[in-house]
Amino acid sequence: MVQKNVNPSFVFNVDVDEPHSFVEALNGEDLEHWKKAMDFEFQSLQYNKTWILTLPLNHKPMSCKWIFKIKYNVDGFVVRHKAHLVA
Repeated sequence: MVQKNVNPSFVFNVDVDEPHSFVEALNGEDLEHWKKAMDFEFQSLQYNKTWILTLPLNHKPMSCKWIFKIKYNVDGFVVRHKAHLVA
């Protein structure tokens, strides 16, 4: 019987932690992977024209946060690092 929605790090005892903040991502051992993931996400936002840097007078900027996820294959090995910029 195959179980669905099971975290591979639990099943295969993978010791890889996802960072919970931008600072954690840049201070961790997977720095290069997270930088590439953030670059890819930002380029994607610009290419799809969903990111426009504007700030009208007398307005406060919106805050945003990076969300980091590690994607695994069925064997429990790391396939890719993903980063999402959310408002």
